[in-house]
Amino acid sequence: MERDEILKMAQKESEHYDEREVFIQMKGYNYGMVASAIVFAFLVIMKAFRGEPMYDILAMYETTLAGFYIYKYKMEKKKKDLFLAICWGMTTIINLYLAIWRH
Repeated sequence: MERDEILKMAQKESEHYDEREVFIQMKGYNYGMVASAIVFAFLVIMKAFRGEPMYDILAMYETTLAGFYIYKYKMEKKKKDLFLAICWGMTTIINLYLAIWRH
């Protein structure tokens, strides 16, 4: 292959994949997760002081963790990630059940 052909192919591939955009998107997700964790902690503390059940918000946060570990296992195939995905998935189901039928 000629040098020019290789450059054209590389440019064509980069049209569909921009590392900067991916980096920005991942940073945005990370900031969003931190913000969600802060709001989650605030709501848990508030509900604890009020004596209110917190199964609903626990299920929401656990769903995020289950999804994270499912994806991580899918990409890296580590048994630890599969175990954590199953555990978080089970706690999500338990807390959803408690939120719906214990209210």
